[in-house]
Amino acid sequence: MQGSCTAYEHSAHPTELAYALERLKEEHHVLRQGLQALKTFAKQTGAAVTPVEGFRKLMELMQQTGAFMLKLERHAEWEENELFPLISEYYHRHSGPSIAPSIWMMEKDHELASQFVRSFTEEANKITLPADQRAVKRATDHLIQACYIFGEHFDLEEEVIFAPAEQILMDIDYLFS
Repeated sequence: MQGSCTAYEHSAHPTELAYALERLKEEHHVLRQGLQALKTFAKQTGAAVTPVEGFRKLMELMQQTGAFMLKLERHAEWEENELFPLISEYYHRHSGPSIAPSIWMMEKDHELASQFVRSFTEEANKITLPADQRAVKRATDHLIQACYIFGEHFDLEEEVIFAPAEQILMDIDYLFS
């Protein structure tokens, strides 16, 4: 991220944790924009006036959803393989509750939202021309619900990770100052 400064970069000793938190924040910002775009287009698709327009928008929405899910899965893999183990390592070094139950809950939210995306895809794949607009609306409602759950999932992740991690960074900074 060129040209921008964050609180983490001003730390006397930037750490792998600080960079991971910055990446999480940046990726969540991009993913939230994607969710908003999907949700908006899903609502437009569900409200399409003609069967042909509804079908055309639905096909486009399926492509956009697939592209978004690829980005989201890459993000989730990074969290699973790098971020969560790093965060867990820091939690183990400090007294206090474990982060494992919170990570488990976040994974369940992700699975639930992904199930709504699969439901959208299954319903959308059944629709043919002339598209039944009620069926299009039912399919898009699944995707809209997934967008809401993913948004709440990002909020929970940030709540669980940022406050304790920022305290850890302050402790590290204090130790090395």
